[in-house]
Amino acid sequence: MKNNYLVPFMVLLSCCFGFLNAQDQTNVQVGGDGPTEVLLPKKYYVSKPARDFPQMLDQSVFEGKIVPKDGVSTSKDLSPAKLRRLNWAKNAGQSPTDKDPLAQGHTAPLHDSRAPIVNFDGISLNISPPDPSMAVGPNHIVAMENGQWAVYDKSGTMATGFPKNLTDPLQAAGHTANAGDPVVMYDREADRWFISQFQLPSGNDFIVGISTTPDPTGSYHVYHYDLTAGNDYPHYGVWGDSYAAAGNFTGAQKVYTFNRAKMLAGDATAEIAGFSPANLGVGGFAAPIPVHSEGMGAATGDIKIIYYQDDAFAGVATDHIGLWNIDMDWSNIPGSTISAKNQIPVDAFDAVFTGGFANIAQPGTGQRIDVIMGAVMNMCHWYKFGTHESILVNWPVEVTDGSLISGIRWVELRSTNGGTTWVKHQEGTFTDPSGNEAVWMGCMSMDKQGNIGLGYTKSGTTTFPSLYYTGRMAADAPGTMTVAEQLVVAGTTSVTSNDRYGDYGQAVRDPQDDLTFWVTSEYSGQPRRSRIYSFKLGNDFNNDVGVTAILQPNTAAGLTNSETVQVTIENFGLSAQSNIPVNFSVGGTLIGTENFAGPLAPGASANFTFTANFADLSAAGNTYTILACTALVGDQDTNNDCFSKQVQHLLGDDVGVVAITSPNSGTGLTNAETVTITVENFGGSFLKKLNLLKSSILELQKITKI
Repeated sequence: MKNNYLVPFMVLLSCCFGFLNAQDQTNVQVGGDGPTEVLLPKKYYVSKPARDFPQMLDQSVFEGKIVPKDGVSTSKDLSPAKLRRLNWAKNAGQSPTDKDPLAQGHTAPLHDSRAPIVNFDGISLNISPPDPSMAVGPNHIVAMENGQWAVYDKSGTMATGFPKNLTDPLQAAGHTANAGDPVVMYDREADRWFISQFQLPSGNDFIVGISTTPDPTGSYHVYHYDLTAGNDYPHYGVWGDSYAAAGNFTGAQKVYTFNRAKMLAGDATAEIAGFSPANLGVGGFAAPIPVHSEGMGAATGDIKIIYYQDDAFAGVATDHIGLWNIDMDWSNIPGSTISAKNQIPVDAFDAVFTGGFANIAQPGTGQRIDVIMGAVMNMCHWYKFGTHESILVNWPVEVTDGSLISGIRWVELRSTNGGTTWVKHQEGTFTDPSGNEAVWMGCMSMDKQGNIGLGYTKSGTTTFPSLYYTGRMAADAPGTMTVAEQLVVAGTTSVTSNDRYGDYGQAVRDPQDDLTFWVTSEYSGQPRRSRIYSFKLGNDFNNDVGVTAILQPNTAAGLTNSETVQVTIENFGLSAQSNIPVNFSVGGTLIGTENFAGPLAPGASANFTFTANFADLSAAGNTYTILACTALVGDQDTNNDCFSKQVQHLLGDDVGVVAITSPNSGTGLTNAETVTITVENFGGSFLKKLNLLKSSILELQKITKI
């Protein structure tokens, strides 16, 4: 319920705004479920064009810097905020989840991946951690790290005069400190850029810049807000007539909303309102995140705040996602409200790792690095489609309790009633598909076709911290990442100085086509490196189909001269397709073409069985190459038309010795050496294999004794 009894007070406050200058601050304490704090800017100014600030080429001043800190740029001591998170991690309860029930495992991918489109190193300051953030507009990329920020074109060429110091233009009154935790967003509806950092030490400011034009190298409206309490790990989102921030703030307010309309207009009285979400389910540390509207069309309705809830957290009975709604009314701020927590059930997970900040293994060192426990990964995107709305969220989980091997729990929430209620549509736990390494720091986004892209970091005893991506197509069965993992850049070193890593990356989609994913994240160890890359899963062709799998026949014994061929056809294009010609060949010889009637919707797939043409695989011992292709007239991308598979006609009984592993040449051999062999079944008969194994071993033993 809104606190209507506070309206007269707000009218008085509004009347006074005309007499406040940009240096003044008003702190309004209100109770109930409304805002618990309302602040005016401590300072506001319009900066000179960013391009005119000095270029910052000397990176040596950042060498080995550890941030955030206790206020001394070279100190390795943890800030109070980081100490709170460390104590929280050490004192968190034990999750009852021993093994993640959704762990994807080493399943074969349904789709090949495409190589990155653009792939280049970011600013790459040797800072621990770099906290890379990136936003993409129609023509520019803006990237920020702890220490510097830069503007690029979409080929990766840095704009003239960059990089700049974070304090240009984000400098707090009376301070020169380059504090960090930067975040950049592209405000699509306004065609403006949002840049930010916090102010530490001896201050707890939000410092936010809103570009005055679509040009990120131009001037900025700069606002400073003093939180009067600790500021740590702020993350932002654009929602309707507000910007929103959430993070590990030490005051009662874990969430702030910003008067977006006023900030875009350069109004020195642009308010922010602090809210206190109930039942966060943590003790001493919390890092919820605001939902960010990324697609075309301004978000309407309540601002949404997300935080995952592990049943190991204080006061949490079952694993779930917490969702809080803020009904923000900038014409009557005290009448705004934050809802109680909406609990959205998800499958069991274990998000509590041992080791404090030291969790993930690396090659060649005992130093483990931070999995970023307790934080939702950046960003949490919202999308609107014709029939539903979607929210993407992900966080790190321990695949098996005590293993210190992380996976990425990801969830798509959906609403089909205009955002009034939300339910889990699908969820999964992505794990290392090639072995037993850790994957974490997920960066998720969704394209306009509903395909999901997931960038991530991988590290372990044999893998230096490296960057990869995967994804899934909208028509695939829910709950799994179905695109083969793609290496972006391999790390070459481990972190040896401390356990700091990340603390976050960022994934967005390109507003120019709403199909291209862009990601930035940290990789490697000493020195620290950051990367910016882009990739696509879907395409912008109207007519594009192809065969993605050959389901039958399969390698076996007893294959005949009339084997049935069954394939999977997928529509990659934007238009529905019917009457699709499909053919297959065996060993390079075309067998025949048949017609798939359809219709096949965009993004959909279907199985097709040839009924008039069959494969002759009757020669035992032969390996056959089957190639199946679509032949759609007017197909705009023929590179994905075909799929190839090798099928072997196994001999029924075919067993052989492929190696003798002992004894080996040397001195001191005796008349009773143990003989160890490797036997392989080349055939297709299981029972005969067992009999032959015994016979072959006996015969070999007789021979070796002669």
